[in-house]
Amino acid sequence: MNPQTFAVEILARVEKLVLEVADIAGSIDDVSKFVAQQREGFAHIRDITGQLDMVIAEIAQSGQETNQTATSAGENSRQSLSTVRAALGDIAALAQSVQAIRSQLSELDSMLTEVGTRAQSIQVIAGKTNLLALNATIEAERAGEAGRGFAVVASAVKTLSRRTTDVTAGIDGAVASLSESINELVKASTVTVDTAEEVSQGVGIIGDTVEGFEQVLNTVADKVAEISAASAESHQQCEDVVDYVDTFTVSLETTGNDLKDADERINMLLRKSEELMGFISDQGYETPNQVFIEAARGTAARISTLFEEAVANGRMTMADLFDDNYQKIANSNPEQFTTKFTEFTDRTLRPIQDELLKVSPLLLICAAIDRNGYLPTHHEQYSRPQGADPVWNNANCRNRRFFTDRTAMRSATNLDPFLLQTYRRDMGGGQFMLLKEASAPIVVKGRHWGGFRVAFKATPNP
Repeated sequence: MNPQTFAVEILARVEKLVLEVADIAGSIDDVSKFVAQQREGFAHIRDITGQLDMVIAEIAQSGQETNQTATSAGENSRQSLSTVRAALGDIAALAQSVQAIRSQLSELDSMLTEVGTRAQSIQVIAGKTNLLALNATIEAERAGEAGRGFAVVASAVKTLSRRTTDVTAGIDGAVASLSESINELVKASTVTVDTAEEVSQGVGIIGDTVEGFEQVLNTVADKVAEISAASAESHQQCEDVVDYVDTFTVSLETTGNDLKDADERINMLLRKSEELMGFISDQGYETPNQVFIEAARGTAARISTLFEEAVANGRMTMADLFDDNYQKIANSNPEQFTTKFTEFTDRTLRPIQDELLKVSPLLLICAAIDRNGYLPTHHEQYSRPQGADPVWNNANCRNRRFFTDRTAMRSATNLDPFLLQTYRRDMGGGQFMLLKEASAPIVVKGRHWGGFRVAFKATPNP
């Protein structure tokens, strides 16, 4: 076997190994991202559960305080109800007493009326007696000396009659005055009885209200007790969830660390394999990768010359060409940026990149990327104006964006004459494609600007 055939055979076997390693590395990376997302998700769940637990604990505490308040209010309500009932009894007794006084006053008024009637009868008798005494006096005068004794008696009877008349007149006045006062008292007692009855009714309504309020407070206390019990149970459940999430998070963290270690090791193996591929390809033998390596190196050199000429003739300055003050384009999703050299690369690089696609049907992407992973200018088909759908934008608006994955950043920062890499590209819908990439550095006046990437299919079949 001649050296050429041997080199090509070794390269083919190495590339086959590299493709397998790249596929495994892609799978590990996917799993690592999934585990990382799960860790973030569980951390978020833990935060939410912790917040929920705090809220439930506050509800339980508030429930206990409300229960105590309701219990205290219920006790106060019962005391108030007892007081109202006692007041209701006192008011009823007062009304009865006033009613009894009114009855007694009515009886007294009747008795006074009887006294007045009897006084009037006495006054009538006294009047008749006075008339008899007057007649007796006249007869005594007629009798002369013989009627003198009778005259004395008649005079005494007349005097008694006048005094009786005066006394009975006084009795009439006193009875009338007392009767008037008693009538006023009866009226006042009637008003008092009516007021007492109204107060009694009002107090009864208050009693009913307080009693209903007590029932409501008892119901509230029962419901609050149920809420407190449910909150305590929910609090325990939240703590159980937090414990479970903590346990699962530890497991995910362990798995993530293991995957990270495996990812580092598989990527180290992939890098060493890629270096071996590059070493074989750099020995001057004709290999399937040679045309893509030469395309990357030649185009990178051409761009370096183009940039230097633009600086030399004043079309660009070194400061503008190396501008890293990336300005975000408003409302772009995914985010896009512009720099002072973006319009310049759109005018100068796009024709070069689009023309290079004709080198091989296996070529997919030819693009320059600066040292920070910023890709200013892409092929026409990947430089569409953004729309409202970020998924569509991600596939069709790939210019003016940052690409910071492992492959992109190695191409952006590589200073070797060329770099050969293998990676798995996500085509969407759960479909992946294994690609190889040749890249070469772009240097302007001895200063590293970035790299030129040439991505092509790993095999003739898609």
